[in-house]
Order: sequence, then C-alpha cells, then structure tokens
Amino acid sequence: MAKSTRAAQTCGYLGPEGSYTQVAASRAAPQAKLVPFATIDAVFEAVAKGEVERGVVPVENLIQGPVTEALDGLYHYAQDIALADMILLPIRHALGGLDAKAPISRVYSKDQALKQCSRYLQEHYPQATLHETPSTTSPMVDIAEGRLLGAAVVGSEEALIRHGLCVLARDIGNVQANKTKFVVFTCADGQPSARTGADSTLCVVYPHRDRVGLLRTVVEVISGEFGLNLSAIHSRPDAQGAFRFFLEVEGHMQDPTLLKCFERLRAALGGDHVDVVVVGSYPRTTFIEQNIRSVAVMADADSDRNWWNALLNRCGYHVHEFAALDVNAMREHLSEVQVVMVFGPAHQVVSTLGKLLPLLQPGQLLAVITDHLDQVCQRLASEMPEGVESMVMCGGADGFGIAACSSAQALAGEFEAALYKHGAKFSRSRVIQ
Repeated sequence: MAKSTRAAQTCGYLGPEGSYTQVAASRAAPQAKLVPFATIDAVFEAVAKGEVERGVVPVENLIQGPVTEALDGLYHYAQDIALADMILLPIRHALGGLDAKAPISRVYSKDQALKQCSRYLQEHYPQATLHETPSTTSPMVDIAEGRLLGAAVVGSEEALIRHGLCVLARDIGNVQANKTKFVVFTCADGQPSARTGADSTLCVVYPHRDRVGLLRTVVEVISGEFGLNLSAIHSRPDAQGAFRFFLEVEGHMQDPTLLKCFERLRAALGGDHVDVVVVGSYPRTTFIEQNIRSVAVMADADSDRNWWNALLNRCGYHVHEFAALDVNAMREHLSEVQVVMVFGPAHQVVSTLGKLLPLLQPGQLLAVITDHLDQVCQRLASEMPEGVESMVMCGGADGFGIAACSSAQALAGEFEAALYKHGAKFSRSRVIQ
C-alpha cells in the first residue's frame, strides 16, 4: 500500500471526542495532536497511509472479550503497521440523556457497552429498545444536537457532561471492575515495541481449508516443543467459512525462541495451505493487576537455589538473592520487595523468623520453604504481624505441600498461581489457624 508523508506527532483514535479511546490515546501519545475517526477500520487505514503517526483502538474488554473489528484490522493491516504498546483502561459506564425526568424509550451506544450494562438496562428500562452505534460518544452528539427527549446513551460520565447531557445513573456496568485493552500502533516503518522482558506477541494462523487436528498441531508446536505459554486464542470467520486464529504468545517476536517457534510452525503447517502472520509484540498486559514484582530470597547453603531462581525468573520477578539466613544483609532491601522467601530447615527458619517478622510491613508476603510445616506454622500463627500474609511450603520440584496461615489473602494466591503457571506442582493445601 502506498504511503504519503506521515503527519508528525499525530495520533488517530476511534472517536468522536470524549470516547474512552480518546482517553487511551492521550495516555499513549500525550504530546500528540489527537485526531478522531468514525470507525476502527478508518484508524487502521489512516495509519497505514501515513495520515497520522499513531493509532489507538479498543481490542479487548474484560466482560465481552475481543473487539472483532480490531482483530480484523490487525490481520488485514498486519503488513502496514507495527505494534507499539498496549494500554489498559478502567471502564465505568454511566447513563445520560437530555432530561432526568423524561421517560426513556431508546438507549444508544456501541454494542459492547450495551452488553456490558445489560443487567442494569433490563432491570430499569425493560421496554426500551437498544440501538448500536459506532462508538459510545457518537449518539451523545446526536441526542444533544437533535434534542431527543426519549433517548438515552451509555458512555463515560465525563463525555456525557462534555456534551451537555444529564447523568441519569452512574456505575451501571455488569462488573464494577470493568477494563478494556487498547492497542497502539504505528505504520510499518515506525518505532515498534522494544523488548521489556515481559512481552506478548500476536500471531494469526489462517488455514484456508480445515483439517482435523490442525489446531492441535499449532498448540503442540508452541507449547509442547518450545514451552511457550499461549495466553489467549480467539477465532474469526472469513467469508468462505474458514477461521482465522488469533494467538497471543508470551515473549517478544525478536526473542530467539519465538523466531525458531514461528519458523517451525510454518514448516509444520506447510502442507496445509496455512498463513502464519506475526503481527507484532507489546508489553504484556493482563486484566488482573499483578502486585508482585520483586522477591527477596534468603537461603541456607544446602537449599536448591538454582531451581527456585530459575522458576522465579520465569515468573518475571526481580530477584534479590542472599546466600545465608542473614536478616541484617537483606534489611536495606525489604522496602523494595513484595515477597520475602526463606529457605532452610525448620529449626533454622524458626530462629530467623524471630529477627525477620518485626521488620515485615503490611502488604508483604512471607513465603517459607522448609522440611516441617507445623513447627514453622505454629510460630507464624502466634507472631505474624498484622497485614502481612504468609504461606509455608514443604517439598521440592516433584511437588509441594502448602500450609497457608489464616492471614493468607491476595498476594499468597497470586504468588501460588504464578509458581504453578511456570512449573511448580502443589500436592495439597491446608490452613493453619
């Protein structure tokens, strides 16, 4: 596709002004001139032609899943764009109209917004007809300019106020912690997303004819042969009845393992008339916020530190390692970590806890790996500081028994899930009061 001269410092987004996408665009390009477009496809087209420097469109919602128009655009324009970033934005829907007292017979908004608020609309406006629009803000303009008294719109409270509408209800979403991912992209010769160490890569597998077991082959190559994690798989039909599979693989497209994986995937599917398109990479973004970033490890000389450090690195944690059960050596790093791990025989651990526990702060997790659960758990149950979580594990690479003290909450659950995801096996769990 031919490109014209790119407009400097401009960012296109799904408009009109006041949309959630405009908020995401202002975060992605805070110094750029923001240019609204009427459709998602128009944003892709403008970036591909060089009419704007960057583009931002919604790509996935926590409740409704992928935005199909965005998936289609990422595939169709894959050769003309480069992925640059992924923005996660909280979504808080409100209902607005011209007059708070006027009866509502019609509700307008983008299809995903209407679905995200379906329970509220069914409960409070069961007789109202629902009308899909290109964005959440486009009907606000129509209602305000046309003085449409019987109409209401679902969108952000800020946009409703900006367009001079009354806020009829706030926080009407089916899920209060609703969020949407917005993909940021440039034209193909722009600056793609650099490696961060915690990245994801979007790949599209497009078989032009079906074969039993084809998708199994894809999964076996990516996860079986190369040990890569598939964090998402979405499918989209084409006009001929075939399906495109959108795969999100953890890792960066420039990582040697991913390069070899995609090469092997093309070879494995070579006889099936399958397109394998690597769209691009971006910083890994999850709907559930990750609270753990850094881990301090205290271990006696006999502990299997290498196995644990490899596991923690696969989890993406920054590891502060201390070769002995020396509380003084790690004291200055305690404020930097969310998890403190202590390895050693129970009698040494219990002695170390006497010095360590008074230093822990609310919002931290103490994880102990030892040879006897009960002895350590009894000490923790009687002396654990308020607001500090704890979990005690016994075992090794073949499997762990877990005893979680009654203070165990969010951090302990997040930590256990991350360890399990990257290879740790847990054979049992119990709670020590």
